[in-house]
Amino acid sequence: MKTLEKLLALGKKTLNAGRKTMVYAAFGLASLLPIEADAQTINTPSLEILSSISTQLDSMLGQTELELAERKAIERAMADEKIYGLKQEQIVDRSYGLGDVNKDGVADERDYFDISPEQMQVYFSSIGTGLSRVLQDSSYYEAMLNPFFQPDVNGNLLWYGSADVDSNNVVDWNDYNAMQQGVQNDMADVDGDGIASTSQDQQILSDYLNNNIEYLPGQWNYLQTRDERDSWVEKTLAIDKTDTNEWVINEWISGDFATQLYFNFFGYHDPEDPNIPDKYDLSMNGRFNLPVYFVGAAPIGSPSAHGMNAKLTGDNPLNFDDWNPIEPQNDSMYVQPGGWNIPYNSRFKIYGIVGFRDTGTRIYLPIVKFEFDSIGNPTMYYQNPDLILERPEVSIAQENPKIPSEYALNQNYPNPFNPRTTIQYTLPRREQVSLDVYNIRGRKLETLVNDVQDPGKHKIPFDASKYSSGIYLYRLQAGNHTETKKMVLVK
Repeated sequence: MKTLEKLLALGKKTLNAGRKTMVYAAFGLASLLPIEADAQTINTPSLEILSSISTQLDSMLGQTELELAERKAIERAMADEKIYGLKQEQIVDRSYGLGDVNKDGVADERDYFDISPEQMQVYFSSIGTGLSRVLQDSSYYEAMLNPFFQPDVNGNLLWYGSADVDSNNVVDWNDYNAMQQGVQNDMADVDGDGIASTSQDQQILSDYLNNNIEYLPGQWNYLQTRDERDSWVEKTLAIDKTDTNEWVINEWISGDFATQLYFNFFGYHDPEDPNIPDKYDLSMNGRFNLPVYFVGAAPIGSPSAHGMNAKLTGDNPLNFDDWNPIEPQNDSMYVQPGGWNIPYNSRFKIYGIVGFRDTGTRIYLPIVKFEFDSIGNPTMYYQNPDLILERPEVSIAQENPKIPSEYALNQNYPNPFNPRTTIQYTLPRREQVSLDVYNIRGRKLETLVNDVQDPGKHKIPFDASKYSSGIYLYRLQAGNHTETKKMVLVK
């Protein structure tokens, strides 16, 4: 049976469930392409896309490889709630990065079935590289599954209310001195009143540095009560400007409000992703560093949903009442069923935004989903199997928790890439750092960094526009620490 026939058979089987479904024919990480289906019809253009994929598979692979590819595609075709990417059992060793099953340093199609680099290049050339960015960054994936902690997508202390006023990834008396000098930035507004370096901000930071208080109002991971969390969410929503956008039909609608708020609060792991529509403002990416999720709220059976957000301020992510539903168009908190945004007899689906397709549409990671009856009583009907369900314990007395304890050079993402990628590494102390790129024969091509850098996480962009397809090496030297990884350029 040909690939298309098998996937169509799977689609027909899904139709028998009698409800709208998103069937994903997942060909590795790079093609989570949807087939719209409901109890009566199958979207014709989607079938054309699917037919194109099957034709590419038929032509790219031999019969033995094709049978294996078909089996993998069927196994990874996911219906309804199971559209969230890699299954846990497919992740053999997280130390090699999410999805790097064959431990070659690259999470790619070869982790799912063995095809040659030449066939890989044909594959990426034919359907594009945009979706290969999905779930390449395992720290972002894990952050989405922890609704209790700050996501830290930017890897530093440059978020609202952190008190790192001098921007060196350490909170100390130098930050207090900077406040006294009147420095104006997000980090200096530790009380969240929208004004930086006030006498109140200085007093709070002084109390913190003198150990008179154990944590700052914006140190989300350490907040002890729901009232503290609700208060900080309310203050940051008042500061955020998402609600000032104008609703315009077919241009800026509810899902756009929710996406922009997600960017500003949770943050997106790859703000240079070329698939992100230009209408979104990424200049405030991760500004508030809070785990605020995207929500789709819709009457049961409706093909469309109202875009909202939600923040867990209680302790049980499987209990709807522990979530704070947010209407991003007017900053309303604790929105309840029975209104224009969450009707009765509806579903409330909480997601992380995994990535964007080449068309600019969002790719979601389902977190938890609730259904409301005719009087608004909630029932939880889906949870991500990897979702963290209990608030992790933290040591409030831990000093400078954002400073890493050891060196680390991460796998670049996206990888494979064309032509831009990002290299991230962490430093436990201030060091002279060099980051160099080599070809596979060991000849140095570029020096990306040659400077003294502060401790913390660092992200360095690399543009390989002038290089040809192939395997390249990048080497980090910081003090006496040296580490090298490989990356794959596919044009």
